[in-house]
Amino acid sequence: MQEALKFLNENRPEGYPELMMRIGINSGEAFAGDIGCEKRMDYTVMGSTVNLASRLESAVAKAGQIVVGPRTAELIGADSLLCLPPVTLKGIEHPVTPYEVPWQDVTLNLG
Repeated sequence: MQEALKFLNENRPEGYPELMMRIGINSGEAFAGDIGCEKRMDYTVMGSTVNLASRLESAVAKAGQIVVGPRTAELIGADSLLCLPPVTLKGIEHPVTPYEVPWQDVTLNLG
């Protein structure tokens, strides 16, 4: 997603502002499905795994960063990631050690 956004920004029309995004990813169990009533039904995901991913995105990641939680780092191999200082996040009981994905070192062919 970051690489696609980079490509989009490099090819945006003159005068258009640069778009930025930050990404938080966490791995684990979550509830997923349609939540609501007959008048308003939305597909959503819920649970502590989702809450941590949301906090990583909103409180840790900066524009242009991809930040993952410790379980995701364990699954993909933390040796390829940049360990960030532990953080205390709203609604999370214990400090979390986030990891940054150095995506700018990876080149994708989008054109």
